[in-house]
Amino acid sequence: MPKRTGTPEQSQGDIYSAHITEKVFFHHDRRGVTALEFALIAVPLLLMLFGILQVGFYLKSRNDLDLVTSAAARQIMVGSVQSQYAALTADQFKAAYLCPNLPSTFSCDQLVVNATMFDEADTAGAGFYTFVGGSPPTVQVQTSEQTFCLGNGGNYVYLQVAYPLSALSSAFGASALLGGLSSSGWLASSAAFKNEPFSDSQYIIPTGCTS
Repeated sequence: MPKRTGTPEQSQGDIYSAHITEKVFFHHDRRGVTALEFALIAVPLLLMLFGILQVGFYLKSRNDLDLVTSAAARQIMVGSVQSQYAALTADQFKAAYLCPNLPSTFSCDQLVVNATMFDEADTAGAGFYTFVGGSPPTVQVQTSEQTFCLGNGGNYVYLQVAYPLSALSSAFGASALLGGLSSSGWLASSAAFKNEPFSDSQYIIPTGCTS
């Protein structure tokens, strides 16, 4: 049987010293702190990143719609559309001049297109001058197809292309945030212009269109 060395007081001192050493060890143990800190900031960080992506996606989509609308308006203004079609519906116009140039995040079926003819007017603030004056008007977004009048040479035309944000957000996943970026709930792009005086038009202006 082994001999016990030391006094009972020394044994108790050793136990106390070991207890103190254990406390100091846990006090300086930093293992797991990084994981805990990341867990605390992960949710707000991911939400912020997701919000940045959503806003960026919204701005890019609006820019895409503007570019497509501008290009289509140019085709109308120079008579390229009217020289090829005697009659043209909004759906045919979308299929030929809008949808092929839109990114895959857009659904062609969801596009709403309206084209309206209007007078030049003799005074500022009326007719075409409503759109080119110092204070552009607040134009209501047409959420259904109502008129489609492309006009002929010399006619004034207002083209509006709209797309529901609900369809756009479903492709990327946050209707609440995207919906808050537009009070109307729609992406909309428009162009007001005077057709060039082209003479090779085959287009027959539909009944009900004004000039």
